[in-house]
Amino acid sequence: MPCRQFMTGYETAILIGDDHACLTHFTLASGAQSGWNDHKYRHALITTTDSPFLLKNRDGSEHMCMLPASLAFDRPAGLSHNEINIGDHTNNWLRDERKNSAETLPDNPSATISQPLPENTTPIRKSKTNIAEVMDTPQSWVCHFSAPPGAQTGWRHHNYDYVVSFATNCQIRYEHPDTRKLDHTIAAGTTHIHTAGLHQNIINTGKNVIVFIEVEIKLKSQYR
Repeated sequence: MPCRQFMTGYETAILIGDDHACLTHFTLASGAQSGWNDHKYRHALITTTDSPFLLKNRDGSEHMCMLPASLAFDRPAGLSHNEINIGDHTNNWLRDERKNSAETLPDNPSATISQPLPENTTPIRKSKTNIAEVMDTPQSWVCHFSAPPGAQTGWRHHNYDYVVSFATNCQIRYEHPDTRKLDHTIAAGTTHIHTAGLHQNIINTGKNVIVFIEVEIKLKSQYR
């Protein structure tokens, strides 16, 4: 996958991208900054590590915030800011852009807006079914999973290419229809890309609650 380094300590890698959507992985080292980002498209932001930021806006305002790991939230088009990592470790996050959204802005710098993140941002909490849908559009689908020890997702068929980002250390078992059972230990911050067509059940075989985010790109390559 293409990877670009814009300045020391800031790297991006496009995981899935086409004319409809773009899923990008970002890393920002301690003390590094992203440089000015003008967000033309509506997008979802997903953090895979605890991420302390200082956001500098185009209007000169600044906003300090702490984004905890496993946070997933929708953001409007038009944001414009420079992100600085004020923590002592590397920040990792994913951005899912919807290019054909009605909220897409023209290529006009004056159209950008400044909108700071809320000071007391908290992660999406576990629902009764351990699944919380973050966003569902014609281009992509984002869902937050939280599973206590012994819990399972149930059998799920994936019609689209998708990415899973693990926010906690995970011990999980993948069950497949052909009776295969694959056990894995996965570190927090790990991101996996999967192709369309998978049918599987995921079981938490560890002793702790596991949290992961799943992003499906609906218009990338539909399974038939």
